[in-house]
Amino acid sequence: SFGICQGGGAGKIVADWITQGEPEWDVLNLDSRRFTGFATKSYTLAKALELYENEYEIGYPVKEWPAHRPMKTSPLYDLLKAEGARFGTRGGWERPTFFGPESAESPSFRRPGWHGLVGEEVRAVHERAGLLDLPGFTKFEVQGPSARALLDRVLCTRLPRPGGVSLAYALTPQGGIRSEFTVTRLADDRFYLCSASSAQHHDYDTLAWHLPDSGVTIEDVTGRYDTLVLTGPRARDILADVTPAPLDNAAFPWMAARPIEIGSARLLALRLSYAGELGYELHVPMEHVREVFGRLLDAGKPHGLALFGIHALESMRLEKCYRAWGADLVTEYTPYEAGLGRFVDLEKGDFIG
Repeated sequence: SFGICQGGGAGKIVADWITQGEPEWDVLNLDSRRFTGFATKSYTLAKALELYENEYEIGYPVKEWPAHRPMKTSPLYDLLKAEGARFGTRGGWERPTFFGPESAESPSFRRPGWHGLVGEEVRAVHERAGLLDLPGFTKFEVQGPSARALLDRVLCTRLPRPGGVSLAYALTPQGGIRSEFTVTRLADDRFYLCSASSAQHHDYDTLAWHLPDSGVTIEDVTGRYDTLVLTGPRARDILADVTPAPLDNAAFPWMAARPIEIGSARLLALRLSYAGELGYELHVPMEHVREVFGRLLDAGKPHGLALFGIHALESMRLEKCYRAWGADLVTEYTPYEAGLGRFVDLEKGDFIG
């Protein structure tokens, strides 16, 4: 954007892309696939104007810019806003950042106005339970007789057994971390993959580049399901009050997936937690999200359930030393350099990287 001052680096990136298939450096922030269908002419114009109007403004950390918002929202957006939710965008989706007054959004290089509020949200999750709406996770259904072979080729991680869940990584040919997926095996030849909201086009390419001529399909179901995160030491007690499904460790162990019912909704529950506590991800059909959310809130009142946002989740995942794709995990580092060697299975056969 400023003449030739970046020409040397830009030239190397383009040359590497042409001759090697990808640059030596991680250039995710220059990858056009970070935008999806929301990047229309209207959006681009609004963001261009916002950028130039604020060209010499101070760039405070975690500041959420307001132009052309809201865009993509879950069915809970208005309910959460009424509860005091403040929002940030991830992959074009509005997600609650924290709950509190608008004045708490004041930017700072030190502790921002929401620091104490987020601390209360973290304590609620650690001591009781918290509920978070996370719309927009990238979601793919990969199925067919060749689905296992495709995923074994693309991922360096051993695939889970049916009913199981695993964290899995796709690598570059040089062994750097390209993508991170949560892989749920619904059947022998059917898999449900989740990844970052901003990786929808990026991760589709990661899989589709290696599709065989037949035997496997990839369906993008990102907009079909919302994700509710229920986590904390009382999470199982709350969930037990709204579903007849067995939730004990024998019936529903850590890193397992189970179809359950809540009210009139049939949904997929994954027993895992990015917050590091006992917890569940509930993947709910969009048309049932308000019902499931309401039932969980009602059941959670006696247990001290609190709503929380992604600032609190970010704090807790750092405390647990969970890595984040696109921030901690980039193509310039291998899983071993990132402390994730346990997710690499060198005995399972050939894989990219």
